[in-house]
Amino acid sequence: TQNRQILETASRFGPLREVLPEIDAITEERFNTDPRIRVPVELLAALGEEEGVSLVYAGYRTQTGILPGRWVGLPDGYDARTRPWYTTTAETGAFYVTDPYQTAEEGVDERIYSVALPVTDAGAVVGVVALDTTFTRIEGALDEFVTSRGVQAALYSRDSESIVWAPQGQTGVSLAEMTAGLGVSGNRSAEVVSGMVAGEPFYFEGTASDSGQTWMVQTAPVTEGDQWGLMLTVDQAVVRGEVVRAVVLPLGIAGLVFLVFLGGAFVMTVRTILVPLNRVSDG
Repeated sequence: TQNRQILETASRFGPLREVLPEIDAITEERFNTDPRIRVPVELLAALGEEEGVSLVYAGYRTQTGILPGRWVGLPDGYDARTRPWYTTTAETGAFYVTDPYQTAEEGVDERIYSVALPVTDAGAVVGVVALDTTFTRIEGALDEFVTSRGVQAALYSRDSESIVWAPQGQTGVSLAEMTAGLGVSGNRSAEVVSGMVAGEPFYFEGTASDSGQTWMVQTAPVTEGDQWGLMLTVDQAVVRGEVVRAVVLPLGIAGLVFLVFLGGAFVMTVRTILVPLNRVSDG
């Protein structure tokens, strides 16, 4: 995808790799005037001009700061090596997509997410290159799906097993709590949560004990690193009502047979929705 290609280009760039061990010695003045710094900075800046990318930068194993494509103010005590985009990528040695978080850039009030790739030397991870994207792009895509498809939606983290976006503002709610609200509890709740974070499309139904309302739920991983999952939910009664009105009544027995395929049709519909969302999240 575009984001991975951007990071792969940065991670292989010789002049960038050469200056990474000097990050903490780079002042704003040197950042803007030193020809040796300008070469890698110009590359990072150019890569950051791609649509949806707000900043491309790099961190190094012995340095607390970052080398960005544009100068950014960071708070006192900032240590790149303690940030999720760095720690997880360095530990796994693999491409990583973070949960949404508040940017550390001073003077900016924005929720972002980062994608990161390790920088290696002789097989060992010596640094990390990353890029930031505003989470607004994902929220906009999800809002459009909810409005156009008439379903309830939530985006969750497979790492933290919690909601990272929902139109009802349920950010931070655990998957166990979320599924309990759909009528799934006890041992079955653990099985459902396990299925949701397993990295494969997963379908389940839940019935609320108080109202008897039954929900049809389809989940599937999104983003290239599969760290997020999308959960789409519809009221089974609403779906069945629409099918009965539009199909069963006009077709009689043939319409009843159609109900057997209702669950499968819902699953396939959800999977078609995931395609454009993946394109947005992957840049």
